[in-house]
Amino acid sequence: MSSNIDQPVFNVMNKLNISTTASRPDFAAIAAWIKPCSKVLDLGCRDGSLLRFLLDTRDARGYGCVIADASLLGCSQFGVSVHLCDCELGLFILAYFMVFSTKINQIN
Repeated sequence: MSSNIDQPVFNVMNKLNISTTASRPDFAAIAAWIKPCSKVLDLGCRDGSLLRFLLDTRDARGYGCVIADASLLGCSQFGVSVHLCDCELGLFILAYFMVFSTKINQIN
């Protein structure tokens, strides 16, 4: 079975002993689209598992955005940064925060 998912994703997964590919092949497909060291915004990230996968396999930096309080616990267990907000209302605020924090980093 041929696939256009790049090999480094699987190499990293093997090193970290991540078995996500078998249970969630969609994660590997998404990871193949993400360039290493990219910034990722995961809207509706639920428990943060995809975001954690991208942080581990693609060395990405990112935030998640959830609307349900229950999702915060899952995200904290995966160790991902998450904001509790309504995506439609909070997207503007979140984008402003990310642009502002980037400007601060550029100044420092």
